[in-house]
Amino acid sequence: MTCDACQREGFSGFRYRCQKCHSYQLCQDCFWRGRISGPHTNEHEVKEYTTYVSFWCDHILLVMLSVNICISEINFVHVLALCHVPHI
Repeated sequence: MTCDACQREGFSGFRYRCQKCHSYQLCQDCFWRGRISGPHTNEHEVKEYTTYVSFWCDHILLVMLSVNICISEINFVHVLALCHVPHI
């Protein structure tokens, strides 16, 4: 999935899908900042969706944290990216 305002791919968090424009969606950052593109306007009704994180990824992260696996920051970031979890 790609944000139609900033073109960011695979974003996580909330997404907002326009109920008037065909296949138009915004990431939460663009929605809350009022960014738009194309024929979409901020007056259009949107529907809010959350990002789904699979049970498998949830389980792997939990196991890694619970057994205190020592991994490098780079590897941990890769795991988060594969699981579509935002890195803070």
